Amino acid sequence: MLFKKTSVKWIKRSLKGLTLIIAVNALSVSAAYFSNRCITPKRNTVVFTGKNDLKDYHIPRLPDSLMVGITDLFMYTPVTVRQTFKGNRVYWCSNPSLDDFVEELKNPKYDNVILIGHGRKDSFSLKGGDAEANYLATQNIPKRIGEFYQYTCGEDGIENKTLKGILFLKCSRSKTFEGILYPHISYVSAWTDSSDIAEN
Repeated sequence: MLFKKTSVKWIKRSLKGLTLIIAVNALSVSAAYFSNRCITPKRNTVVFTGKNDLKDYHIPRLPDSLMVGITDLFMYTPVTVRQTFKGNRVYWCSNPSLDDFVEELKNPKYDNVILIGHGRKDSFSLKGGDAEANYLATQNIPKRIGEFYQYTCGEDGIENKTLKGILFLKCSRSKTFEGILYPHISYVSAWTDSSDIAEN
């Protein structure tokens, strides 16, 4: 009986804590959005969030739309705040299709690109399929000079190209990861904005 009462208390406290975390994040998203809209932008940044999974946390697979929503909720504020401090206007593209992804990348107004979700150095998982480097190389996407951040796993994959190499002539700043990238590492990295000065 004591164990049951303790379990119920723990569950209630956990739910209250989770509710508080979600509420704080929701408020911070609004603040980050309006702050970013108030700046006079120096440059423009497009952010893509794609499907993800938590298999390395031993959590059952959740619907892609739910996972993207969770990613948006927790990553929007740190990414947008960091870009706002740099004077960059953020355009957020949540769970795009491959066609929408390509069309947005063809827009010359975007100087910087940020990818958040599931992928490798040569691909990024989207709704309905993956954006692979060799495919993107055939789509007449203009190469840009700016910042590139890829918050995905960092396996080399099977292609001989990287997304950074396809999308950029030169990166003034870039960040990619090696091996498995856990969501909490993405979150912390987005706040700290640790990046490498790198050219393709």
